[in-house]
Amino acid sequence: MTNMGYPKDWDFIATTLKEAANWQCQKCCRIGIKPGEKSEDLTKSQRRAYTLQVHHWNRNPSDNRRDNLVCLCSGCHLSYLMSCKDKTINNKYKEQQQQQVFSLYNPNNISHNNVLSV
Repeated sequence: MTNMGYPKDWDFIATTLKEAANWQCQKCCRIGIKPGEKSEDLTKSQRRAYTLQVHHWNRNPSDNRRDNLVCLCSGCHLSYLMSCKDKTINNKYKEQQQQQVFSLYNPNNISHNNVLSV
């Protein structure tokens, strides 16, 4: 494993997966730049946009099972990562709100008179 959790043969795994996907984003179908393909006429931003990346669904770079990997263009990859980040932020906010509400509720202070019968 490399220092970031990727296996030593990650380049081979990623290239093999991109070839199997015909160098196409599996979300938006954008065709990516193949190795050795001329791209001098593209700007740096365009080259970045057309670079195909391999994403780990479970976000674990050491889990390289085929069903955990997907080829995405950089735009789709970033969009997915940002949506996950937003969900994480929203979940943390929701947990904080719940903790505040639960801190107001102390089960030890409930008397039988305050309990509603059904």
